[in-house]
Amino acid sequence: FESLIGEESHENETTRSVLSVLLTDRERQLLSTKQFGVLALEQGNADAEIEAKLAQHEREIEREEATFHEAKREAARIAKLNKDKENISR
Repeated sequence: FESLIGEESHENETTRSVLSVLLTDRERQLLSTKQFGVLALEQGNADAEIEAKLAQHEREIEREEATFHEAKREAARIAKLNKDKENISR
């Protein structure tokens, strides 16, 4: 029984240690004062900001991919023209 209590105590210390790394000072303050609504609102705002940045990054990647594919098509077109010229020259 005492070993179980010791393990539980160790688990609580580990949990506290992990939470201290994962939570900001502001989040700790809001939790300690039980301002859960404010915490949820601020987290929602942070999530929205992250989502907006992610969407912007995805749009940039799509533009880069489109540019890459266009350049690849152009290179293939030029290679075909050069091959056709070479075949005509023979």
